[in-house]
Amino acid sequence: MKKAYLPYLLVLATSVLGSGASAQPYPLEGDDRRFAELANGGRYPEAYALAESAPERFAHWYAHLLFNAVPPKGTYSPGEATVRAAEHACRYREANLEAAAYCYNTLALILRWKDQDPRIAQALPGAKLPELSPSELDQGLQALAEKGISYAVYLRNRAKAEVLERLVRERPYSLGGQLAAGFLANRLWERGDRGSEMARYALLAPGVSSLAGGVLAWAEYFGQGVKRNREAACPRAAFWTTRSSSGAALLVLGLCYWEGAAGFPKDPIEAYGILWYGQRFSNAPDFGTYLAQLEKALTPEQQGEGRRRAANRFP
Repeated sequence: MKKAYLPYLLVLATSVLGSGASAQPYPLEGDDRRFAELANGGRYPEAYALAESAPERFAHWYAHLLFNAVPPKGTYSPGEATVRAAEHACRYREANLEAAAYCYNTLALILRWKDQDPRIAQALPGAKLPELSPSELDQGLQALAEKGISYAVYLRNRAKAEVLERLVRERPYSLGGQLAAGFLANRLWERGDRGSEMARYALLAPGVSSLAGGVLAWAEYFGQGVKRNREAACPRAAFWTTRSSSGAALLVLGLCYWEGAAGFPKDPIEAYGILWYGQRFSNAPDFGTYLAQLEKALTPEQQGEGRRRAANRFP
């Protein structure tokens, strides 16, 4: 990180985190790149080991892997993964301002859902989390965004393509830059603009962003913008569908079962359930097209079985 960044980090630590905070110049650009390259290469054990070697520097990355229940460390249930990610990010929020942004955002999710999702409520007892109100979390996140903290910039500007594009262009290996790349790839996919630009964004962050991973799986499945590789596409889609609601990943996984691709069992009932579930999270017309074809081939009882399987598979 350039020396010019140090003053605003220290000022921000005092103004947002309190006068007792001692923010360090974390994360460093080189550290972000090292971690992102490991994660995007699917080398998660090495990524975790790197994060554990310098917890303050990599706190935001470690929290992100926990949030997405990425093995070998992140083997939590969905509710527990959210709480443990918040706990880890908040532990280092005074030293790492990307972690502070992750802390504030994940705490806000917990406060919003703890009375509606029993999985989160069950994971909260014993968790060491700061007591902050929704307004304090919102103000803290906004302050971090105004100071250029990448994850906060991403969260606050998902409706502004030009801001996300600049984040990807100027800070591609930051957590915010990686997630922005996935968001932009997915937006192009949803709109039907599935050319080289979509694939370029997806290739930047397939192991960090579930959206990038899902879009890359689609591109690999159909050979659009990348070499066709269903043996990579189907496992990639399966990996991310258990961790997110990526429409592209759900579409590909459904097709893997429908066509029996890459060693997946040929199972039109399973395919129907996955595609039925996937259309809840995506406006892409592909779901309706494939579901219409399956509905002609399956009985109402088989369709109901597919829906039941999807409800059990994606609780």
